[in-house]
Amino acid sequence: MQKIKPQKILLPFDGSKRSLNTIRQFAAMKPFQRHKVVLFHVFNCIPECYYDIAKEPKSVKTVTHARGWEIEQRKSVETAMAKARQLLLQAGFDKESVNVVIHNRKRGIARDIVHEAHDRYAAVVIRRRGSGSLRSLVLGGVATKLIESITFAPLLILGKQKVTGKILIAMDNSAGAMRAVDFVAAQLGGYDYDVRLLHVIRGDRNIALKRPNLSNPQESRKLATNTMKTVFKKAGERLTAKGFSYNQISEKILTNVSSRAAAITGMAKKEGFDTIVVGRRGVSQPRSFLIGRVSNKAIHMARQFGVWVIN
Repeated sequence: MQKIKPQKILLPFDGSKRSLNTIRQFAAMKPFQRHKVVLFHVFNCIPECYYDIAKEPKSVKTVTHARGWEIEQRKSVETAMAKARQLLLQAGFDKESVNVVIHNRKRGIARDIVHEAHDRYAAVVIRRRGSGSLRSLVLGGVATKLIESITFAPLLILGKQKVTGKILIAMDNSAGAMRAVDFVAAQLGGYDYDVRLLHVIRGDRNIALKRPNLSNPQESRKLATNTMKTVFKKAGERLTAKGFSYNQISEKILTNVSSRAAAITGMAKKEGFDTIVVGRRGVSQPRSFLIGRVSNKAIHMARQFGVWVIN
């Protein structure tokens, strides 16, 4: 098995039942048990300035109640954090490698998580909705802010799909796609995971619009296919160099589809993949965009799947 130096994984945790399910999902991913995990909670403590009103005799009772509420909330958080840590230990994580951090809110929940994530984390693990989000929303406010802000580290968005050990990597001829391959290779190489390299080519009309110098859409499709064969070969070499065997890697090119994101999520559902891996930006995406169109659509369409966004 390919040896990898232990790294830090940031796992924000709000103490809800949904977040405990995220812990269970993450705990089932054995390759990450080699790393150090920081369970990070942003605690909504009462601002210090609030206690200034305690100087007023009429406000003493109010402040006392507020202090009591904060103490109870912190106890509740500590209990939930201990339970989350225990779930990781039971799954096989080393007790010295799972740390609990209860951080008093300073800038805001999302901004405090982003600030913490800058401290040399190899990846940040999040879930789709927070404890106070509406069920109709695919992503909660905090998750959306993290996707937009954490552009400097891999972001692992976990879903409801049971861990099957099947990973689908959305590929194009971009540096971002190859970095996605490198991340999967480094983290999962040597383990019992199957990887599908998938490239999706949209319909002939879209190809012709992108390559007006080629009057024959079939010619353009053939050129794109040949290019991706070279990309697949390079990706396969990087995967095998980190411990994957050739029979764990497969390749697929889908052509003439109307939506690349729908094709990606459709294959994941049809063939039982648990995770979709995408680069933050594709080959045609301007640097001014924080995340590519296909990656963004895949995050929102793949509700039950994990989606790893690699910077």
